[in-house]
Amino acid sequence: MNTAGLFPDPAGSEWPLLQVMLCDDEQAQQAWREWSSRYTLDDLHTGGLRLLIMALPRLLQLGEDIPDLPRLKGLRRRTYSSNQRTWHGVMQLAALFADEGLEVMVTKGLALSRHCYEPGQRYAIDADVVVRWADYRKAQTLLESDARFARAEPELVADPNFNNGEEWRLGPLRIDLHARICHEFTFDEAVEKALWSRALPDEGGVVTPAPEDSLILAALSVTRIDRQYYGLVDIVRLLERAGADFRWPLLCETAIENAVALRVYCVLDYLSKHFAVAVPAEVLAELQDQQAEFEALELKSILDPGVWPGLDRYVRRWLRHGGKPWNLFSLLTFPAFLYKSRGRPGPVDALRQLYAALHKLIRERAL
Repeated sequence: MNTAGLFPDPAGSEWPLLQVMLCDDEQAQQAWREWSSRYTLDDLHTGGLRLLIMALPRLLQLGEDIPDLPRLKGLRRRTYSSNQRTWHGVMQLAALFADEGLEVMVTKGLALSRHCYEPGQRYAIDADVVVRWADYRKAQTLLESDARFARAEPELVADPNFNNGEEWRLGPLRIDLHARICHEFTFDEAVEKALWSRALPDEGGVVTPAPEDSLILAALSVTRIDRQYYGLVDIVRLLERAGADFRWPLLCETAIENAVALRVYCVLDYLSKHFAVAVPAEVLAELQDQQAEFEALELKSILDPGVWPGLDRYVRRWLRHGGKPWNLFSLLTFPAFLYKSRGRPGPVDALRQLYAALHKLIRERAL
């Protein structure tokens, strides 16, 4: 598969920062000197700024000259304070839910920042909190009855049959309350039960996903339309932390049964080729074997404006494999990913048309 356009442009500002964190000392130093000769802190957008803060410990270790070092240290302190406030907010929510017997899982950035990075190194813009799907209505009721919490958009009340979650506020803190661990996984009770059963205990009675599941979530973040490249660093840190205990067969099984194997393969293959990340060859081969099945879906054509061959077949197959009508985003994400992988940007108008068409078909077939 041609993955052009899915990963950082070697001529862009993010590529050298990834090299600083993921390459050997000599390459990292060369990459930093190249970056600092072309860019400054003020040239970065949000994703690039996150990467620069994440790269700071390595740069200090290498003894490199760092322009704007006081500002960077200040941003790192601010990141640390923000993450601490967010975690404190999660503890308040977890205590509220625990009193009523609800389990809480914290996923993605906040969980990773606590266990895979130095304090203040990785920014968590919000808290992704998951409760079991059957408990979601009760969780909403508890938050509605507590004056500390407020919906970010009061007019939009999530229905767990159609939405994966909704955003809540605790003062200035943003908490995304989810009904599922990953909205792009097959909606199957056995899958959710397995993900919960192998979660790891954390502070305050909450749990976080197993390393294998966290890696898949990070890989999916990289291959979404907004391409969160810091997810590449998350994956490397997860592998470093787990070491020899990382369960590659479990990763393959989970990715394949949830129809995200090809996306995970693309990310792991990229890391192994460009950053010498040790991924077993048999793992890459097993994940890549799923490519033929996805190619057979003819997803490329359904993103051409006004032309929808294969769309009905795709929706029917997705529903047959456990899809639910609310999970529209997972329908959009993979075809957009596959479309981009062939070097063609997915037109916004086409995606809007696709969303409308999918919504109509799903309601006709599933409701």
